[in-house]
Amino acid sequence: MKLVIYSKGNRLYLALGEFEKGVFLGEDELGRPVKLKRVDFLCGDVKVKPDFNTIRELVKEDDIRQVWELGEDLDIKTLCEILGNDSPEFKASVYLVLNSTPYFKLEGEILRRRDENQVKSIIEAEKAKDREEEILKGIENILKGMKTEILEEVLNIYNYGSGDRDVERVIKKIPDFWNKFLDAGLVGITDISFEIRALMNDNTGDCIGMDFHYEDLTHLDTFSVDDEDTEDIDDAISICGNKLYIHIALPYAFCRRGCEADREALNRGATLYLPDGKWHMYPKEVVKNSSLLPGYERPTLTMEVDFDKNFGIKGYRFKVAKVINKRRLSYKNAEETLKSMGIWEDLMRISGYLRDLRVKRGGVVIDNHFLKVLLRDGEILISVEPPNDASRIITELMIFYNSKAGEFLANRGIPAIFRVQNEPVEGEIPEPNDPLYYPKIKSLSKPITSSTKPGPHLTTGVDYYTRVTSPIRRYSDVLNQHQILAALGYIEPLKEEVLAEEMQRALSGEYKRHNAQRNRTNFLILHKILLDGLVEGIAYNETYVFLPEYLFLNAKSTKRLEVGKRYKFRVKRVFFSSQKVILSPLE
Repeated sequence: MKLVIYSKGNRLYLALGEFEKGVFLGEDELGRPVKLKRVDFLCGDVKVKPDFNTIRELVKEDDIRQVWELGEDLDIKTLCEILGNDSPEFKASVYLVLNSTPYFKLEGEILRRRDENQVKSIIEAEKAKDREEEILKGIENILKGMKTEILEEVLNIYNYGSGDRDVERVIKKIPDFWNKFLDAGLVGITDISFEIRALMNDNTGDCIGMDFHYEDLTHLDTFSVDDEDTEDIDDAISICGNKLYIHIALPYAFCRRGCEADREALNRGATLYLPDGKWHMYPKEVVKNSSLLPGYERPTLTMEVDFDKNFGIKGYRFKVAKVINKRRLSYKNAEETLKSMGIWEDLMRISGYLRDLRVKRGGVVIDNHFLKVLLRDGEILISVEPPNDASRIITELMIFYNSKAGEFLANRGIPAIFRVQNEPVEGEIPEPNDPLYYPKIKSLSKPITSSTKPGPHLTTGVDYYTRVTSPIRRYSDVLNQHQILAALGYIEPLKEEVLAEEMQRALSGEYKRHNAQRNRTNFLILHKILLDGLVEGIAYNETYVFLPEYLFLNAKSTKRLEVGKRYKFRVKRVFFSSQKVILSPLE
């Protein structure tokens, strides 16, 4: 019997048999019958069937390396003689090892000796290949939801964008890896993607303030109304006789245009608010000094409005002023305090008048719910606060300020960042007490464009709309404040081309931070939903479910539902990458 070696795929096999008319017939080491037109190596004749496993163990790579150190080319027969065994079994073992060793290049039965650098390069490449295969196997198991030894390194790359280079290389070869990784459910609530983490830093740029001539309004009984946790108080209100004052913080007084901190604020575009904390657009000291904190004299860009006895608008004017916030109120306690001040009814009538004006012009009243998601001591806290009369008053006054700011600049031909919405709302406006109010009002929303050219905002029901009322936290508001200050003669207005370029930079930064906030918030909401396991929701069509406890819309039922009906569901699957939930109704 002849012992031969043949190749199939990327593997070499041992076989026993005979040649008949140039064809080898026999059986290989796996017991498979073979019919081979060619073999890779004829080892020789054997009298008895050898132990194939033993053959593979006869020669070690160290044996080959020792012969390589002699520094010569040679053939297989000579190598076997050097090693002291030229049996067919030994030759077979030598051939098998030579096909995997880096020390010689096999050409027929001739062994070409590789130089030391070539050997080193091949060994390193083999180690890298083995390492890659090991990593790939670990990652494949991770994507199946298994916690492998390599998970910690993958999470490190997820959090910080870099880590073990071998792991990084394997990850880059896997299409859509990070989405698959998210859906594997192994990302913890304290893990934050490196794209978001890169935004979590403070503005530490140097800044210098700007001098203004202020009108003294510190005598007014000024108050602010915000969420209980608000620290960046952008706006405050005063009423005196037939005059309404809306005061907006003025960051330029502490961080003028062109200084280092201002340029950094422009690039950021907005403050980053995450459930884990917040990272300000401006340096912390600027935020503190600009914020209309109670008991402190603060600079503002104030709009003074004159009303007639029926609370119709007679006129308005903008001015730079100094005010003192006398009362910091929350939406929850504002009504009681403002009633004790004797101005609650006036505020209700003013806001009602302004709201009715907008509605008559085709505007829509939107009752925004407040979703709050916090991560505290490893616990996800979620609450939804419905609007009340206090929040509706403040919303209406801010809309009024922003619309009049747009009108003020448009009438003077000064470019600004106008929020333009040319498409009217079509469809039935839901009642605020409708359980499906949130998804229904969302479905009515129309696209908004930002432009330096004035235009209407039809959903709001105003001729012009600019955002000016959040300058501490949004840089597009700062740019609009700049143009109002220019119209008042304090500074030079920004040319339209300059404004357009900076608008794009500011909105790009704002959009990036808005996406980070949305993605991080939804990630934690999905974790909470998954943790809870059971949820209640309302079908807003036959397939999709609104989860009011989370203000979450992207939940899909495995069964058809009755629209408007409330159901209890078991959470079947959570897709973190697409921010989607699959639910199974319990009924």
